[in-house]
Amino acid sequence: MASSWNQKWQQLVNTAKAEQKRLIRYVCIGFSSLFLTTGLYYLLSTVLFPQSSRTLLYVLVVILVSWLNYEANSYFTFEKKRSVATIVRFATIAVIATILNTILFWIGYELLHLWDLLVIVLNCGIVTLFTFSSHRLFTFHENPWRHLARLKSAFFKE
Repeated sequence: MASSWNQKWQQLVNTAKAEQKRLIRYVCIGFSSLFLTTGLYYLLSTVLFPQSSRTLLYVLVVILVSWLNYEANSYFTFEKKRSVATIVRFATIAVIATILNTILFWIGYELLHLWDLLVIVLNCGIVTLFTFSSHRLFTFHENPWRHLARLKSAFFKE
């Protein structure tokens, strides 16, 4: 059992090393997105629409920045040409990430009463991990459904 975990850990480490350059590009785009998200959110929530729902404004900003992320990541990070299939897969991940982002923002800002900009920064870290792995294995992969079969066999022994 221990050797099985060691093998899986070593596989993970080897995969991380192989993906290092791509991950660095993804993180750079992510930091750009963080600054853009924070700047747009601040502009909308404090200057243009201070009386509006901050959660709604945040969702609108996340949707806009998600589209810019798709453009940047398809070109720079994953070096894939845009296609209908990747756009649909990206949109699927973006919707899931937006829901996750919104729930986390609502919990942090509305329930825990944390500073809204702090919640945005924390959300970006959490959602970045989810979206990078999802885009790498699903959105921009030549055979995205192959990984679902591997996950199923890894977690559900028949």
